[in-house]
Amino acid sequence: FFAVLLIPLLEEVIFRGFLLEVLSSRLGRAAGVVLSSFAFAILHGVAAAPVIFTLAVAMALVKLRTRSLLVCWLV
Repeated sequence: FFAVLLIPLLEEVIFRGFLLEVLSSRLGRAAGVVLSSFAFAILHGVAAAPVIFTLAVAMALVKLRTRSLLVCWLV
């Protein structure tokens, strides 16, 4: 339950619901996407960071386009 549902939901709220929005509003969309994705990737470990960063950028773009955390969470 925690690994499959709760933790991914919390990650979406923190990284795409809060951090992406704050950074995008203060620094612009591109910087918001890159910086929030970088933070997300680093928190998942340096070894996996390039792959996770790519996924995080895609998810940030989904969030910005759909304006929905639910869509990101389901993906």
